[in-house]
Amino acid sequence: MKKYICLRDDDTNYYTSVEDINNAYGDILGSIPITLATIPMVHGSEQTILLFNREREKFRRLRNWEIEASPDVLTEYHKIHPIGDNDELISFLKPLIAEGKIEIAQHGVYHRYTERGPEMFRGRISFEAIRDGKEYLEHIFNCEVRTFVPPSNSIDPWCVECLSKLNMHLFSSGSIKYNNIGHMMVSYFKDPLSVIDKIKHGRFFKSPIYRRCGIDMFGGLTVNSNEDEKEIIKRIEYELNANGFVAIGTHYRAFANNEYKVKYYNILSNYLKDATVEFVTADNYYKIARKVMKG
Repeated sequence: MKKYICLRDDDTNYYTSVEDINNAYGDILGSIPITLATIPMVHGSEQTILLFNREREKFRRLRNWEIEASPDVLTEYHKIHPIGDNDELISFLKPLIAEGKIEIAQHGVYHRYTERGPEMFRGRISFEAIRDGKEYLEHIFNCEVRTFVPPSNSIDPWCVECLSKLNMHLFSSGSIKYNNIGHMMVSYFKDPLSVIDKIKHGRFFKSPIYRRCGIDMFGGLTVNSNEDEKEIIKRIEYELNANGFVAIGTHYRAFANNEYKVKYYNILSNYLKDATVEFVTADNYYKIARKVMKG
């Protein structure tokens, strides 16, 4: 049976260097496709939140940091940096995109965090901003952007409906965030096909693609620095054996830790020379899975 693997990397943005990408993927760049979840216009909180990632109250800690920061620091912090201003990165990626070796997915709009959390929730982002972010990436990289990856794998039904209007599909390792049970029931009522899909998905077959809030979505697993290599391989094998598809996520920054880099490539080595495995972009992953589902 043919099996498909999608490699997803989050957070490519204005601050990302060519060296960052080469350090993470130089050994395989050009030989197998990689989907870069790319931030169109990054806000300073995307990096600053990393200071508090291990804190339980990281969003509150971020807000306290904002209150205490100096005017000069805040001036830089609140600047929006479009990825198109990184000429070296764009020049490096565009030929790889044209050859199908790199795919651009949209990763939020600003990757903005506040004390309420990430941006992809009603009242924190607008439809126009999501649309403009998509169109901006398409203009900058001269490609179609069909896949959306929400920052922190967090998104609510209203934002999902925005993606549906833009004819996109959702790639998230988390579930859609409802306010409460009532909110979830209203969402299913508005899209009855989601109910049918949920029943089918749970009882009759396991598919990598499922419908929610009027959109097709799929998930994946993440290679975490603190997770045992054998356990990650075990999870990958489970997904491949269950339905023939698995998406594997990471962040290019993690490869600065050589121990993590070795672990990631050890995991990939199980599949790089496997003739039954094909590595695909997120959009092709979606298209192939849909075709398989339809028989």
